[in-house]
Amino acid sequence: MHLFRYVVGCCVIVFVTLSMRSEAKVYNVLAIEYPPFTTSQVRSNGIAFELLEKAALGDTIEWRAVYAPPRRAAEMIVSGEWCASFYPVDKSIQSRSITLSKSEVSIGLVRQAQPVPFTWTGLSELKG
Repeated sequence: MHLFRYVVGCCVIVFVTLSMRSEAKVYNVLAIEYPPFTTSQVRSNGIAFELLEKAALGDTIEWRAVYAPPRRAAEMIVSGEWCASFYPVDKSIQSRSITLSKSEVSIGLVRQAQPVPFTWTGLSELKG
């Protein structure tokens, strides 16, 4: 009878230990709507979150996106209401930046098709 209780007790301890190890730690990541990099409009929360998930592959971490408007995000950072952020942190706040990708981002300009060539001499000509 004592052996049976011992075996059942050991099984319970092993089961609880294994289930605790498989639980993911949840970290909130502060972000603003900045498609396609960070956006609540797609299941993956955008390219930045996809890169974060890829970088943490194998870790038992769940990254939970917390979206806020830019001003509110800045206030949350200043008040210490954050752990990780895709929103820029002021240099006066102690933090560490982690590079998720070393690829260059290609940014282009799209112009409505016109019969004349697209030329300008200054940005002020592009107003409106």
